[in-house]
Amino acid sequence: MIASLTLALATGVIGYVTIERVLIAFGTKADILGDAVAFARANFVVVPILFVFNLYMNLMRGIGDTKSPFVALLIGTGL
Repeated sequence: MIASLTLALATGVIGYVTIERVLIAFGTKADILGDAVAFARANFVVVPILFVFNLYMNLMRGIGDTKSPFVALLIGTGL
């Protein structure tokens, strides 16, 4: 769990810091670059949360508990 969270945090931080250069390298037009960077950074902030959420749901399913992931999915969908 700690390793997964560490990997998710590293991915989020590296993505947040380098996304502007990546989008420039992909040839993003200058008029939408600012909005694209803001959108991508918002996504990278949420990456660790989603990673841990998916990990939890899959671990619960793997041990045979199907009710907890279902309730978590309902709550996540509601939010």
